[in-house]
Amino acid sequence: MAQKDDVQVICPYYCISNKRKNYYYISCEPPDDTMEALQLIFYSPAIRAWKKSYCRTHDWHKCPVAAMLDRKYSEEDA
Repeated sequence: MAQKDDVQVICPYYCISNKRKNYYYISCEPPDDTMEALQLIFYSPAIRAWKKSYCRTHDWHKCPVAAMLDRKYSEEDA
């Protein structure tokens, strides 16, 4: 399970969010071992809306990133 910097986050694939210059980033678990992280880039307030819609809700599995990772892990388990 990924390390979290936001105690409200429920999504198991969320790693960390940060700000660089005028952009906000959400880093999620990478889809494979060759990547350091998968990053989504936002302008504020879009990051707050994304986190509210996906990261901080029990509907986190509806997130496109989480859905992709769920499919990956279910294929590996099959």
